[in-house]
Amino acid sequence: MSELFAAVEEAPAEEGKRGIPGAAILKSYATQLATGIMGKIPTASANGDEEFLNLVKESQTSVQALDTLVKQECGEALVHEDVKNFGEEEVAKLLKSNQSNRSRRKNMPMTQPNYMEYLTAACAEWILRESCGITKNANPFGTGRTALVINDETLAQLAEDQEALGRAIRNQQSKKSTYKAKHQDREGWEQDAEYVEILETLEKLKAIRTTQPAGRKGMSIKKALQFIFDGVDATENLHKEESMQIIDACRNLAKGVYPAEFVDMIEAKNASEADESVYSEEL
Repeated sequence: MSELFAAVEEAPAEEGKRGIPGAAILKSYATQLATGIMGKIPTASANGDEEFLNLVKESQTSVQALDTLVKQECGEALVHEDVKNFGEEEVAKLLKSNQSNRSRRKNMPMTQPNYMEYLTAACAEWILRESCGITKNANPFGTGRTALVINDETLAQLAEDQEALGRAIRNQQSKKSTYKAKHQDREGWEQDAEYVEILETLEKLKAIRTTQPAGRKGMSIKKALQFIFDGVDATENLHKEESMQIIDACRNLAKGVYPAEFVDMIEAKNASEADESVYSEEL
């Protein structure tokens, strides 16, 4: 199993007290499901199940692959009777907390203990979604295994579906922000083939946009800091790697580089509000 994870020693995490009533129930059940998935890795390695092992490896860097892994391995077990009875406000807080934790874990060295926490957060999110009927926005790029192929047929399809086009553009903008944040301190990074490809794809998508993009209202340093520190309890003992990830995010923010996940969240919210405004005018 060790070859799937980074060889970095880290102390067990000490969870802070979140104060959300159903947090303990959700964490316990999510941990149970995540442990079940982790327990399949040795058997998969022994049996040469490359498809499963590749999905585990890919899930460390791809949210889509992580979602696929959780839903594929847990199935109907993601529905929990107690979680069904959680209040709306409680569900919203738990969902946001686990999404923030998953995001922080994704940017830390992917050691086995960190992956376990990352996987547990993903399981918790999907337990909430499946138990409470909360859908996740469709991704025009499909699963993490399939990248959007830019050709005449794809562009024609997206031109007919401006909502899907908007999601595709936000996806590329998120990739652009993430790449910049990770590589901007290295000379010549703007000429990297991967970054150039992202820019070219973004320009092709924008060229077929017929609706005006929603502005970035609601974007502020204060809100970005709230996003970065969301889910971090004042009494929680953070790992060194996790602390450095938060510090790096703050340094990037000082340079004007907002967290990619925060930008995507703001743009999605603005786009949703813009759509609702259009529908209201039509009515």
